[in-house]
Parts: sequence; C-alpha cells; structure tokens
Amino acid sequence: GVHAQRFAALHTQFDDVQDLMLDKEMRFPVVAKPSPGAGSLLVKKCDDLHSLLAHVAEMWSVIKGHADTKHLSAYGADTHILVEEFIDGPEVDIDCVVSHGKVLFAPVSDNFATDPPYFVEAGGQVPSRLPPYMRRALSELLESYVAAMGTVVNGVLHFEAKYDTRRQQAVIIEVNGRLGGAETYIMVKSAYGVDLGECLVRTALGMPLSNLDGVDVRRPVQHCASLNMYPKMEGKLLKIRCPPEAEAAMIECTVRVNIGEELQLPPKACGCA
Repeated sequence: GVHAQRFAALHTQFDDVQDLMLDKEMRFPVVAKPSPGAGSLLVKKCDDLHSLLAHVAEMWSVIKGHADTKHLSAYGADTHILVEEFIDGPEVDIDCVVSHGKVLFAPVSDNFATDPPYFVEAGGQVPSRLPPYMRRALSELLESYVAAMGTVVNGVLHFEAKYDTRRQQAVIIEVNGRLGGAETYIMVKSAYGVDLGECLVRTALGMPLSNLDGVDVRRPVQHCASLNMYPKMEGKLLKIRCPPEAEAAMIECTVRVNIGEELQLPPKACGCA
C-alpha cells in the first residue's frame, strides 16, 4: 500500500536488461543507479534501450574497481544495479527521527533540479517551498512507510521521495537507514536547532528524545540553502578560493577534493564542494 515506482535489479553483468524490464512492465524513460550508493554517483536517466545498455556496461566497469565496492563486499553486501521507472516531479528529502514506529520529527527539504541526464546533486533548501498539498502528501507517504514497517523502525532515516505530477501522488525513491550525507546535518541543525547525531545516539540507547521538546517543523529558526559546485573539466586542483562576499553569508563550506588531487567529471565523481 506504499506508493513506489516499478524497478528491476541487475545482480550480474550477464542479466538481460530487456527481459527484466518486460517482466516488470516497465517503460522508458528509466533511471539506472548502483545499490548501495550515495551522492547520486553514476545515476543516469536513460530514454531508450541503447542508452540504458551503454550506461549499465559503464556502471559495471566502474563498480568493479571502486573502493566502496571493496568495503561493502567485506561485510557481505551485494553491490548491484537498479533500473527504475522515471518519476517526473519535484524531489525532496525527509530527514526524520522515528522512535519505535512513531515519527517524532520530519522536516521536508527540497532538492534543487538536477542537470540531466545525470542526477548529480545541485543542492537544496530547508524548509521546503512546495505547495502545502504536496508537502502533506510527502509527509503522509513517510507515515505510511513507517506504519508498514512497524515498531522495528527506530532511529534516524534519510527518506527520499518525489511528487509524481502525472499521477498526482507522492512516491518513494529510496529509504536510507542512516543520517543524510553531505550538507544534511548542518542544514537541519541550522534550520531547526536539532542535532540528528544526538537523536541517533538517543534512540540507539533508549534515551528520551528531550532534545526535540518544543521543536516545530512549521517554525524553523532560519531558512537555509546549499549549493554543490562541480568541475567543468578534468585535471589537477591547484587552488581553492572562496569569494569574500559569499563567505560572509556562509554557514559552512566543504571541499571534497584536496589540492594536488585529480578532478573527475560526473557521473564518475560526486560534488566538488
């Protein structure tokens, strides 16, 4: 009963993509992405079978030698590829705190539109500026997911969803049983004064979530936005400089490449800063 897109899983490079899509009654366009994954690395929209097959082949070649794949395989994780029905509409994150099946804190934040065909993250803003009916549908989707999973859900989730403008309904993209990465922590803390790391520890230890007392997602302390910057060409990073006028309004700046390192372009690399 939880709205989700159709999908097919490719566990080896010999799986027949076309047969799997026919079996799931999937149509183009679709999105291909690695699982597990983060930061929209290697995620791409494919409009036809030719582009899908080419991207899947590229993904397998990258996954084989990627450092994260080795880490995941060390504890038995199956690194595979997901092919999903493309959902057209605005995307959000809900970085929520759940205590034994009860949602206690669930702010909705917008993801800025990405530059196709890849889905490298452009940044976002919190709280969401979507119309109230969309925010309500997305929050209800989270509630329906947690209700379906039951009291086993306990901790901090990074819940990703889209509002399907064609079907006029909220649809799950993915659920991560962890804190959101990149700027998520500082954005939520700056907007609401809530430390998601503290929430995670409190739920793990069975401590009361007194740090959420008086917090209302409808009344943020301040509005925040993030911007991800990417290189326009490959090469060695020689210098990092932040314009003074930007630095004055900035809460935090994170550079993910060190001086002297080689820059890679999307989809093989996530954000530079």
